[in-house]
Amino acid sequence: MTLALLWAAVTGQSVAWAYPEQPDLHQMSVEQLDALPGVGPKTALAIVVSIQEHGPFHSWAELEQIEGVGAGLLAAIRARTKLPDFTAERTPDRTRPLIDPNVSTATMLTSWPGVSLNTASRIVEFRDQHGFFSQCSDMIQVPGMGPDTVALLAHQCQIEP
Repeated sequence: MTLALLWAAVTGQSVAWAYPEQPDLHQMSVEQLDALPGVGPKTALAIVVSIQEHGPFHSWAELEQIEGVGAGLLAAIRARTKLPDFTAERTPDRTRPLIDPNVSTATMLTSWPGVSLNTASRIVEFRDQHGFFSQCSDMIQVPGMGPDTVALLAHQCQIEP
């Protein structure tokens, strides 16, 4: 079976015969995606959030727009899951808009993956008590914002001058 996966990664061909019951990528939970080799919890969450916000992936190439998904991981996901056949006229932009934590409401901040309303409220409260953030990494000072969450938001945060 390892040879089949290698062949699929090199040629981009399906190995449905090697995994006869490949799950539909759109039906998988964060936990199921995280269990795939190389995916990890952040990438799994980003995939699920993208599906929820933008709808199903119409091609494997769209999956590469997700932060953390490169050619190697795409090949591994593709070998273990399936996408339904779609004919789409347009591919949605799966990149998230940049959000400035200095001017955003708590509700707006919850659009970041992994940021609950409770965490977003702490960001706003911290900002109101201590002043504007000079850079996005300053949010590490907010109680409940760990380095993993701050790193996950790095490409979705922008401080406007």
